[in-house]
Amino acid sequence: MTYKIANIINTQRLKWVSVFLLAGASMNIQAKPLDYEKPTVDIEGPRSCFWNRGPFSADPYINVAYPDANVFYWAATFTIPKGAKLEVDGEFAHARYQSLISYDERGRPQDSVADYLIAPKLNNTNPYQTGADRQAEERSYSIAVQTGMPPQIERGVMQRNTVRTDIYAPSYRKDQQLLIYRIYLPDEKASITGGVPLPEPVLTLSDGKRLRGGEACAALKTGQQLKIDPNALNISAEKYVALRDQADKPATWPATNPSSWYIQYDREFLLSMYSGEKVKMGRRSEGGSTPT
Repeated sequence: MTYKIANIINTQRLKWVSVFLLAGASMNIQAKPLDYEKPTVDIEGPRSCFWNRGPFSADPYINVAYPDANVFYWAATFTIPKGAKLEVDGEFAHARYQSLISYDERGRPQDSVADYLIAPKLNNTNPYQTGADRQAEERSYSIAVQTGMPPQIERGVMQRNTVRTDIYAPSYRKDQQLLIYRIYLPDEKASITGGVPLPEPVLTLSDGKRLRGGEACAALKTGQQLKIDPNALNISAEKYVALRDQADKPATWPATNPSSWYIQYDREFLLSMYSGEKVKMGRRSEGGSTPT
């Protein structure tokens, strides 16, 4: 089935959280499970039993991660059984960019693998690598999902002479793991998945039995509730009021005309917009929830 972007954007889903405002997040209310903690059931678009949250994009009613209007996200929550091995089999999308990213319960990236780093299967082509045929027909890959912490590498820069065959998705809150699959700007006339199916989980159990599709999803418990930490986006009401209502600042603070733009690093850097303090920039991939 083909899904048009307009259909996805126009679908009614008013119950979804759209944007986390700093003031709203600071209110002293008791946290309750949010609708987006459950697998998606009322959003048009392709999904699977593994990638069962999404697709998230520019629609203001479900834009929970501030994505660009040309990007589509799918999320998978799962638990790899003890002694089992998980692989994600897929085809490289016909798109400008694709990636896999793992997160913890506070929205902090743990590991990421950009398209050009993924090793293609034997006799297949990674179209994102320099000099490769972008329209290659044989474009499959398989990437293993590890449960431990990723090795320390410099992120946010071009990783030259590097090929990745795995991604680390550390467990949090005892046993949950989270992967995000992202496709940016599918090719013209391609579907939002980049003209290829969503990647499929392949689970090898401790006894050697291999599971795919629905059987793999059942063993991975992909229908589990998302165990996010609602405090990841909060500051105390007192702190927010103190930052907002400063005697020497206008009522519109910290808004400026013309607008000022900031990269989101960590929480300290984010709040410096209000305080005006000069804060040393941290790494882009750590600190706050879903940092740039």
